[in-house]
Amino acid sequence: MKIVSIVGTRAQFVNVSALSRAIKKYNNIEHIIVHTGQHFEHNMSDIFFKELDIPHPYFNLEVGFNSIDNQFEYLKGKLLELFSNIKPDLVIVFGDNISSFSGAFTCFNLKIPVVHAEAGVRCFNTTLYEETIRTQIDQYSNFLFAPSSSCMDHLKSEGLDYKALFSGDILYDSILHYSSKISQPKNSLTQGFEPDNFFLATVHYEENIRDINKLQSIFLALSDLDYPIIVPLHPHVIKVVDDIAFRSNVNIIQPVGYLEMLWLMQNCRRVITDSSYLQKEAYFMKKQCITLRNETEWTETLSGNWNILTGSNRIQILDKINEPILEPQVNAFGDGHAAKNIIEYLIRNF
Repeated sequence: MKIVSIVGTRAQFVNVSALSRAIKKYNNIEHIIVHTGQHFEHNMSDIFFKELDIPHPYFNLEVGFNSIDNQFEYLKGKLLELFSNIKPDLVIVFGDNISSFSGAFTCFNLKIPVVHAEAGVRCFNTTLYEETIRTQIDQYSNFLFAPSSSCMDHLKSEGLDYKALFSGDILYDSILHYSSKISQPKNSLTQGFEPDNFFLATVHYEENIRDINKLQSIFLALSDLDYPIIVPLHPHVIKVVDDIAFRSNVNIIQPVGYLEMLWLMQNCRRVITDSSYLQKEAYFMKKQCITLRNETEWTETLSGNWNILTGSNRIQILDKINEPILEPQVNAFGDGHAAKNIIEYLIRNF
């Protein structure tokens, strides 16, 4: 069986590492990794393949940083040519970005079976392009694997449960695998902080980045905190933040590798983010998360104040930053063997 995995972003690199480990146990599976090039800087791409021991991509489509429409048209053409040549039996996509959508769309038109490894994810904010993309990918896909119990419920409510299975979350697989391999970032701005004595923050959500008032509100809140803040930012976000004033307790750094990010999460006081994936990673690392959005795809994390929604509102962020955790976590994301569950199911049913 020839399986192609399409990846293009940090979270997808982490997910494919778990999938690759599961596939290695089977001699009759050829696994081809296609990197779209959506994250093209070294710290956002190459470093992940090296430190996570992911097989080097057979193909890099080098889509680069561009508008979503341009990326889609480019990837659609490249993938059409690629799939016509290599003729995969199955194509696996992750998440809800343009790399996954382009892959699912192209496969649908070529009648190549599609596997969506993170199906049923919904936040019910239809103004977000991610919500439209993830819903359409589920429609195009032949196999749907739900990472959480609520995702499975969403698929049932949409009448898609006939092709769906609760697999658990692949990201949880990776947290369990890599949490013993973490390493402290070498960046000088991350040195000298005692555990539990700094906050970790990220900002990349399009709704926050494109609205200067929201961005200013977030950084004013960070400046008002009594602890140092470490803020790894994507290069294109750093350019936007350059025009915003904030105090010296806010330490903006270039993106770090995955193992370094896990170190920051393990040692920080709290996580502050608008990232869908970082909310889950914080939850799996048993760190409280302040989410700079008004909704979340991962409603299970809200239980017991493990995740608190504040939006970009400065007052709300400062008001909720010291809220206590109220109860133990619920186990809604599986047993840490999601990749194994997915591959075994595909072998049995394809």
